Amino acid sequence: MASNILVINPNATSSITNGLRDALEPYRAQDVALDYYTAALHAPTGIRDFRTGIMTAAICFDDLEKTGALEKYDGFLVCCCASQPPSPRAPAARLA
Repeated sequence: MASNILVINPNATSSITNGLRDALEPYRAQDVALDYYTAALHAPTGIRDFRTGIMTAAICFDDLEKTGALEKYDGFLVCCCASQPPSPRAPAARLA
């Protein structure tokens, strides 16, 4: 049975979503469908701190709930990119 996974870019920068698509598609299993989501235009263009993280989480959740995406997909992969390495003090869950 095929799996449908939504790859979520939690910021409003579509070039990040395109980069995620380019990076993930070569490794996608044949029985897995990947769809890609970029946060709404009124979301932050980047997640720089706790405040912008909370803002974009609320915006994405609201949008995904309104569109029915939460029921449509078998799983979700939340991804974004950073130009700097993660802090060694960051919790392991944030690094996954």
